[in-house]
Amino acid sequence: MKFIRILLRGFLNIFLTTSLFLLLQSTNCVFSQSHIRGKSTVFRNDSLKVYYQSNFITNSSSYLGSIYVDSTGYFDFELKVNSTLPVYIDLPNSNVYLKVEDSACYDIRLPGGKETDLKRKLFPLTEKEKIPAFIVDEPNGLNFNLLKLNNMLFDMQKYLVFVQDLEKRKKLYDSLIVYLDTLRAKGNIEYFENYKKYRLAKVHQDLFHLKREFYFDSLFAYKPFLYNIPSYLDFFKSYYSNYLLSGIISGDTLIQLIFKYDFKTIVEKIENANQNKLTKEVAQMIAIYNLYQIYYRTKDFQPAIIQMFANLQTSNKLNSVQKKIVKDIYLKFTSLRKGYYAPHFNLPNYKNKNFENEDFKGDFVYLNFYSPYCNTCSGYMEMLAKYYKQKIKKLNIVTIFVADSISQMNDFLEQNKEYKWTFLFANYKNDILKEYNIKSFPTFYLFNPDGKFAIENCPSPIENFEKAYNNAYKEWMKEKKEIQQLH
Repeated sequence: MKFIRILLRGFLNIFLTTSLFLLLQSTNCVFSQSHIRGKSTVFRNDSLKVYYQSNFITNSSSYLGSIYVDSTGYFDFELKVNSTLPVYIDLPNSNVYLKVEDSACYDIRLPGGKETDLKRKLFPLTEKEKIPAFIVDEPNGLNFNLLKLNNMLFDMQKYLVFVQDLEKRKKLYDSLIVYLDTLRAKGNIEYFENYKKYRLAKVHQDLFHLKREFYFDSLFAYKPFLYNIPSYLDFFKSYYSNYLLSGIISGDTLIQLIFKYDFKTIVEKIENANQNKLTKEVAQMIAIYNLYQIYYRTKDFQPAIIQMFANLQTSNKLNSVQKKIVKDIYLKFTSLRKGYYAPHFNLPNYKNKNFENEDFKGDFVYLNFYSPYCNTCSGYMEMLAKYYKQKIKKLNIVTIFVADSISQMNDFLEQNKEYKWTFLFANYKNDILKEYNIKSFPTFYLFNPDGKFAIENCPSPIENFEKAYNNAYKEWMKEKKEIQQLH
């Protein structure tokens, strides 16, 4: 009995200790998850999207989640990271950047500017200002020291570029390096040191223009690929830009390998050219990045490179991060391209009834993006009204009305009752603007009845759309008959 009492007492102590630990976890955000929290003086009852850059080649980002800002302006966004991750908060006119470490808590202040400015309303893909997050109480933290490092290097480079004497320039550069060696950051020290090393290498390269071989052994030989360190990715792109076209593989051989979709041999030849000092992963990323560049150099290789990237998505030779990069590149190659499916949308009409691409399958769709801030768009609306009245065979007209609120679309339709075709609403935060590459208004697309793009560079109503539509209709009917004959 005494043994049982001791055993029970031991279990009780473990239970109380564990309960206390879990209680501390629930009240203090520095355990298990990372948090981005703070207070905004501008945003109230708003939802702000958080992203991380998942593809340094296409500069595309992946959605992490949304920060909900309550009625008092307070927010607390929880995310799990297993290594330091560069993220940004997407605001109407700017992006707020910070590096999030595992099990860390960041108390930040968001800048103002809640309303989308007029320039961005007219040109939605205008690049936003990049702002480092203002983090409260992070002395000597990772973000603080990265900002300090970048500011110092920017000022130094701006000064040294005007020093004509290379010896003097080198002495000044070396003296700064001695000082920067003393710069340390709390948290992920390895991340900071790697960031500093490759950031300095890029500055050195810009200032002294030394040959490629000078940097290879210290920066790439036997080194892993550092997906989450922006300075590494910048230097990698600079160092290996157009590498496959530099003669490491003869022109004819490279062409043959591309048309055979032989990614494996391309990687092996990159390894051989680097005396097998590169890790397989780095050699693969060189191949991926360079094939991406070749795609945009000549149309002759495009179908073969598209097929190669389609195959790579299921390759067991690539890791999950590489497959995500490959998939993003494939989607960029095929997005908005004739013969490929149009990006999915799900948007409300004036009755708040949602419509998707699939709702229009079976007919051609003349899709156009309209903005009430666009002075020239009204003329196009009148021509679309003419097409609608003509009831062109198998043609649906769909307008995506991009504005601040759905009430703007409803007021517009109330004032223009002759516009009886389908209008759907999207605000300026909607990802559809990126997916359809809406750089300005109006923009037009044509889908065939299968939901695929029927024309590349679709003409507007004033660019002889009717002729282009008739050709697309005949082409689709011909393909349909050929398929029926096969069956």
